[in-house]
Amino acid sequence: MAFVRYAVMTPKPGQDGRVRRLLDEMLEYQRGRAGFVAAWRLEPDDHDDQDFIGRVSVWESERQANAVAQEQHEIALQSELKLWVVDETHEERAFRAERFEPRAG
Repeated sequence: MAFVRYAVMTPKPGQDGRVRRLLDEMLEYQRGRAGFVAAWRLEPDDHDDQDFIGRVSVWESERQANAVAQEQHEIALQSELKLWVVDETHEERAFRAERFEPRAG
C-alpha cells in the first residue's frame, strides 16, 4: 500500500510563477529522498476557471513521507510557500493508496 500527499492552493495575485517554482523545487527535492515513488505539479484544465494550483506526491510509506516532511529544507519550502498563497485556499490531504496496474493486452 502506498501513501499519497495532495495539496491545492490559490496563489496570491501576481504570485503564480513564484508558487509554481516553489512547488517544483519541493517536488524536485522530494524526488531524491528515500521512499519517493512519483509526483506531479497540478494545474487547472482548460475547462476550469479556478485559480488553484497543487501537487501530488506518492511514497512507499507514510513513515518515509513524514520523515521527508520533517527535514529542514522541506519545512523551509513549506513556510515560504505559505507566504505566497491565499491562506484559506491552502488544503492538504493524505491518503493510503491501493495501486491498480494497467491490464495486459
